[in-house]
Amino acid sequence: MKIFGTTILYNPDMFLLERINSYLNYIDMLFIIDNSEIKNSLLENFCNDSKIRSKYIW
Repeated sequence: MKIFGTTILYNPDMFLLERINSYLNYIDMLFIIDNSEIKNSLLENFCNDSKIRSKYIW
């Protein structure tokens, strides 16, 4: 069985990556939906990393 997660953001703070990393090992895929006005390039690069099983949606 595969487990998927969703995180919905709006102007996330600088500790977001720490929190995401705390539960990323417990799921198979994470969808990050960012409702911020400005695209978060740091988060997008984090998701594009080949080792990370996540998809950034802005």
